[in-house]
Amino acid sequence: MKENTKVIAVPQDTVIEMQRLSYEMAARENILTFLVLQDKPINNNKNFAAYQAEYTALNAEYAKLKRELEIAYVLTQADGKKAKWELDYGTGNLTIEVE
Repeated sequence: MKENTKVIAVPQDTVIEMQRLSYEMAARENILTFLVLQDKPINNNKNFAAYQAEYTALNAEYAKLKRELEIAYVLTQADGKKAKWELDYGTGNLTIEVE
């Protein structure tokens, strides 16, 4: 592991919620892509509007949780420097690489 890399265990409930939101967004994105690729207009499509609204709500929830994670863990480790991070859903480890 690099000297500028830190690994932190994130509470399991946070990991599970991040993973759930990520998967839910991906599912909605796949459905939206499918609907767009159909040979039908989407501007008045009730299904498209419903899935788009769900995706937007999930995305906002994910962004909020992501920001909370960054504030709680990444910013405290980065000490004002630029940092990249990745959350491993399988292990619950947050890997932070400070640049």
